Amino acid sequence: MSTPFDRKNQQVWDTLNAPGGGAKQALQLIARRLKKGEKGDYLTAMRAFILSHLPTAGLPLQASPLTESLHLLNSLAFRTPPPKDTDTIRLIEMTYIYLGKKEEIGKFHEHLYKARIATPGRTKSIDEVGLKEWYSGCMRACDWTGMQKAAMALQKGVMGNRGYYFWAVAACFIMVVCYIFCLRDEIGWGEGLVS
Repeated sequence: MSTPFDRKNQQVWDTLNAPGGGAKQALQLIARRLKKGEKGDYLTAMRAFILSHLPTAGLPLQASPLTESLHLLNSLAFRTPPPKDTDTIRLIEMTYIYLGKKEEIGKFHEHLYKARIATPGRTKSIDEVGLKEWYSGCMRACDWTGMQKAAMALQKGVMGNRGYYFWAVAACFIMVVCYIFCLRDEIGWGEGLVS
Protein backbone atom coordinates (compact mmCIF):
# COMPACT_ATOMS: atom_id res chain seq x y z
CA MET A 1 0.00 0.00 0.00
CA SER A 2 1.43 3.38 -0.94
CA THR A 3 2.12 6.10 1.58
CA PRO A 4 1.06 9.76 1.18
CA PHE A 5 4.70 10.57 0.34
CA ASP A 6 4.67 7.98 -2.49
CA ARG A 7 1.36 9.32 -3.83
CA LYS A 8 2.70 12.89 -3.86
CA ASN A 9 5.83 11.72 -5.67
CA GLN A 10 3.74 9.80 -8.20
CA GLN A 11 1.70 12.93 -8.86
CA VAL A 12 4.93 14.81 -9.68
CA TRP A 13 6.12 12.00 -12.01
CA ASP A 14 2.73 11.84 -13.74
CA THR A 15 2.79 15.62 -14.27
CA LEU A 16 6.33 15.44 -15.67
CA ASN A 17 5.38 12.66 -18.09
CA ALA A 18 2.15 14.33 -19.22
CA PRO A 19 1.77 14.90 -22.98
CA GLY A 20 3.24 18.23 -24.01
CA GLY A 21 5.95 18.19 -21.34
CA GLY A 22 4.95 19.12 -17.83
CA ALA A 23 8.37 19.97 -16.35
CA LYS A 24 7.29 23.44 -15.22
CA GLN A 25 4.12 22.11 -13.62
CA ALA A 26 6.06 19.32 -11.89
CA LEU A 27 8.53 21.90 -10.57
CA GLN A 28 5.60 23.94 -9.22
CA LEU A 29 4.30 20.86 -7.36
CA ILE A 30 7.71 20.39 -5.74
CA ALA A 31 7.95 24.12 -4.89
CA ARG A 32 4.54 23.88 -3.19
CA ARG A 33 5.70 20.91 -1.13
CA LEU A 34 8.91 22.70 -0.14
CA LYS A 35 6.93 25.81 0.82
CA LYS A 36 4.80 23.68 3.16
CA GLY A 37 8.00 22.62 4.93
CA GLU A 38 8.44 19.16 3.46
CA LYS A 39 12.09 18.10 3.33
CA GLY A 40 14.05 15.12 2.16
CA ASP A 41 16.85 13.94 -0.06
CA TYR A 42 14.46 12.35 -2.55
CA LEU A 43 12.56 15.63 -2.98
CA THR A 44 15.83 17.49 -3.62
CA ALA A 45 16.92 14.83 -6.13
CA MET A 46 13.52 15.08 -7.87
CA ARG A 47 13.90 18.86 -8.12
CA ALA A 48 17.37 18.47 -9.67
CA PHE A 49 16.04 15.86 -12.13
CA ILE A 50 13.13 18.05 -13.20
CA LEU A 51 15.33 21.15 -13.53
CA SER A 52 17.50 19.17 -15.94
CA HIS A 53 14.41 18.71 -18.16
CA LEU A 54 13.57 22.42 -18.49
CA PRO A 55 14.34 24.16 -21.80
CA THR A 56 17.57 26.17 -21.84
CA ALA A 57 17.47 27.83 -25.27
CA GLY A 58 18.75 31.40 -25.21
CA LEU A 59 19.61 31.42 -21.50
CA PRO A 60 23.10 32.36 -20.27
CA LEU A 61 24.97 29.56 -18.54
CA GLN A 62 24.65 31.15 -15.08
CA ALA A 63 20.83 31.38 -15.37
CA SER A 64 20.39 27.95 -16.95
CA PRO A 65 18.27 25.38 -15.10
CA LEU A 66 21.01 22.86 -15.96
CA THR A 67 23.50 24.82 -13.85
CA GLU A 68 21.08 24.93 -10.93
CA SER A 69 20.34 21.23 -11.37
CA LEU A 70 24.05 20.33 -11.31
CA HIS A 71 24.64 22.53 -8.26
CA LEU A 72 21.73 20.91 -6.36
CA LEU A 73 22.91 17.46 -7.39
CA ASN A 74 26.53 18.00 -6.33
CA SER A 75 25.51 19.49 -2.98
CA LEU A 76 23.30 16.47 -2.31
CA ALA A 77 25.64 13.78 -3.64
CA PHE A 78 28.87 14.96 -2.04
CA ARG A 79 27.65 16.14 1.33
CA THR A 80 28.59 14.42 4.57
CA PRO A 81 26.82 12.13 5.35
CA PRO A 82 25.68 11.22 1.83
CA PRO A 83 22.15 10.01 1.06
CA LYS A 84 21.50 6.38 1.97
CA ASP A 85 18.13 5.76 0.33
CA THR A 86 18.42 3.52 -2.74
CA ASP A 87 15.73 5.43 -4.68
CA THR A 88 17.53 8.72 -4.06
CA ILE A 89 20.86 7.22 -5.17
CA ARG A 90 19.30 5.87 -8.40
CA LEU A 91 17.66 9.25 -9.10
CA ILE A 92 21.00 11.02 -8.60
CA GLU A 93 22.59 8.58 -11.05
CA MET A 94 19.81 9.14 -13.61
CA THR A 95 20.18 12.92 -13.35
CA TYR A 96 23.95 12.78 -13.82
CA ILE A 97 23.42 10.62 -16.90
CA TYR A 98 20.78 12.99 -18.25
CA LEU A 99 23.11 15.96 -17.71
CA GLY A 100 25.93 14.12 -19.51
CA LYS A 101 28.08 13.92 -16.35
CA LYS A 102 28.59 10.16 -16.22
CA GLU A 103 32.09 10.54 -14.76
CA GLU A 104 30.52 12.04 -11.62
CA ILE A 105 28.74 8.76 -10.86
CA GLY A 106 32.03 7.00 -10.09
CA LYS A 107 33.09 9.86 -7.81
CA PHE A 108 29.67 9.79 -6.14
CA HIS A 109 29.84 6.05 -5.47
CA GLU A 110 33.41 6.38 -4.22
CA HIS A 111 32.19 9.06 -1.79
CA LEU A 112 29.32 6.79 -0.69
CA TYR A 113 31.73 3.93 -0.15
CA LYS A 114 34.24 5.97 1.86
CA ALA A 115 31.45 7.36 4.04
CA ARG A 116 30.16 3.84 4.57
CA ILE A 117 33.49 2.41 5.75
CA ALA A 118 34.19 5.49 7.90
CA THR A 119 31.08 4.79 10.00
CA PRO A 120 32.01 4.74 13.71
CA GLY A 121 32.07 1.28 15.19
CA ARG A 122 33.02 -0.55 12.00
CA THR A 123 35.56 -3.30 12.56
CA LYS A 124 36.30 -4.15 8.92
CA SER A 125 38.34 -1.90 6.67
CA ILE A 126 36.58 -3.21 3.53
CA ASP A 127 32.90 -3.29 2.64
CA GLU A 128 32.23 -5.85 -0.07
CA VAL A 129 28.56 -4.85 -0.58
CA GLY A 130 29.50 -1.17 -0.90
CA LEU A 131 32.20 -1.96 -3.45
CA LYS A 132 29.76 -4.06 -5.49
CA GLU A 133 27.28 -1.15 -5.50
CA TRP A 134 30.07 1.18 -6.65
CA TYR A 135 31.03 -1.23 -9.44
CA SER A 136 27.39 -1.73 -10.53
CA GLY A 137 26.60 1.99 -10.47
CA CYS A 138 29.61 2.75 -12.66
CA MET A 139 28.74 -0.12 -14.99
CA ARG A 140 25.17 1.19 -15.45
CA ALA A 141 26.57 4.63 -16.30
CA CYS A 142 29.35 3.30 -18.56
CA ASP A 143 31.91 4.99 -16.30
CA TRP A 144 34.76 2.61 -17.03
CA THR A 145 37.30 4.42 -14.86
CA GLY A 146 35.09 4.22 -11.77
CA MET A 147 34.26 0.63 -12.58
CA GLN A 148 37.97 -0.19 -12.75
CA LYS A 149 38.70 1.53 -9.40
CA ALA A 150 35.91 -0.41 -7.70
CA ALA A 151 37.00 -3.69 -9.28
CA MET A 152 40.61 -3.17 -8.23
CA ALA A 153 39.50 -2.37 -4.66
CA LEU A 154 37.38 -5.55 -4.65
CA GLN A 155 40.22 -7.64 -6.04
CA LYS A 156 42.73 -6.30 -3.50
CA GLY A 157 40.41 -6.10 -0.49
CA VAL A 158 38.40 -9.31 -0.62
CA MET A 159 40.78 -12.19 -0.24
CA GLY A 160 39.73 -15.66 -1.29
CA ASN A 161 37.32 -14.63 -4.06
CA ARG A 162 39.07 -15.08 -7.39
CA GLY A 163 35.98 -13.88 -9.26
CA TYR A 164 36.83 -10.27 -8.40
CA TYR A 165 40.18 -10.70 -10.12
CA PHE A 166 38.26 -11.29 -13.36
CA TRP A 167 36.01 -8.27 -12.67
CA ALA A 168 39.18 -6.15 -12.50
CA VAL A 169 40.56 -7.70 -15.71
CA ALA A 170 37.23 -7.16 -17.50
CA ALA A 171 37.08 -3.51 -16.39
CA CYS A 172 40.65 -2.91 -17.63
CA PHE A 173 39.88 -4.65 -20.91
CA ILE A 174 36.74 -2.54 -21.46
CA MET A 175 38.75 0.64 -20.75
CA VAL A 176 41.37 -0.34 -23.33
CA VAL A 177 38.76 -1.18 -25.96
CA CYS A 178 36.94 2.12 -25.35
CA TYR A 179 40.23 3.99 -25.57
CA ILE A 180 41.11 2.30 -28.87
CA PHE A 181 37.70 3.11 -30.37
CA CYS A 182 37.94 6.73 -29.23
CA LEU A 183 41.46 6.98 -30.65
CA ARG A 184 40.36 5.35 -33.90
CA ASP A 185 37.53 7.86 -34.30
CA GLU A 186 39.87 10.75 -33.49
CA ILE A 187 42.53 9.92 -36.06
CA GLY A 188 40.27 8.30 -38.64
CA TRP A 189 41.51 4.71 -38.64
CA GLY A 190 39.45 2.40 -40.74
CA GLU A 191 37.94 5.07 -42.99
CA GLY A 192 37.31 3.70 -46.42
CA LEU A 193 37.59 0.08 -45.28
CA VAL A 194 33.87 -0.32 -44.79
CA SER A 195 31.82 0.22 -47.92
